[in-house]
Amino acid sequence: MNQPDPADHRSRVAAERRARMREHLLLAGFRLAADRGLDGFTIDDVVSMAEVARGTFYKYFNTTAELVREVAIELSQEVILTVTQLFQGNEDPAERAAMAIRAVLAWVKRAPLLGAFITRAGWPDAEPGHAFFRVVGPNVDVGIASGRFHLAHREIGLALIGGLSVGAMQSMATTSLPSDYPDLVAETLLVALGLSRDEAAHLARLPFTLPPPLPSGLIARSLAPDI
Repeated sequence: MNQPDPADHRSRVAAERRARMREHLLLAGFRLAADRGLDGFTIDDVVSMAEVARGTFYKYFNTTAELVREVAIELSQEVILTVTQLFQGNEDPAERAAMAIRAVLAWVKRAPLLGAFITRAGWPDAEPGHAFFRVVGPNVDVGIASGRFHLAHREIGLALIGGLSVGAMQSMATTSLPSDYPDLVAETLLVALGLSRDEAAHLARLPFTLPPPLPSGLIARSLAPDI
C-alpha cells in the first residue's frame, strides 16, 4: 500500500494556508471599501483590519488598487454563481438569460457596493476561466443552437450580456431610475438576442425569488461580525 508523500501533504497545507490568507485580505479590503469607498483606504488600513504584518500584504498584492480589482473579480464571479441557482429545472436559455440579468441587478440594488466593485474591474474580466464565460458562454451556445437566439457569433451574445449588465449597473449608481428598470434591461437584452418584443416583455417579468449569497463567499462573510 502506497504511503502519502509528506512533501505533497506539506505543499497542500501551505497552499490552503495561502488561499485562506488571501481571502482574509480580500475580505478586509471589501469591508474597508464598504466603509470608506473604493479609494478611501490604505495598505496600513488593510493590515490593521486584518491584523497581519505589512509584509504579509505584499506577498499577495502590490497596491490597494490591485486588491480592489481582485475583490471585484471575486465578487463578480460570486454574483454569477449565486444567480445560477435560478437555472435549476429551467432549460430555456432565453428565460435563463432574463432571470440572470434581473437577479444580478437586484443584488446590485440591494448592495450598491457590488456594482461599484464590478464596474471598477471592467467586468466581465478577460480571463477565460472567469465564471461569466463558464456559465454565460454555454447558455449562449445553447440559445444559438436551439434557435432561441439569433446571433451571428457567440461573442456577440457575450458582449451584449456583459456590456449591458455593466452599463446598467453604472446607470443604477448614477441615475434615478424606475423600479422596473431591471425588467426593462432584461426585455431589451432578449430583443437584442432575437426574441420578439412580446415574448421578451413576458419573460422579463416572470416572478422569481432572489437566491441567497454563497455561504462561503465574500458577500456572506462580510456580514459576519468578525473577519
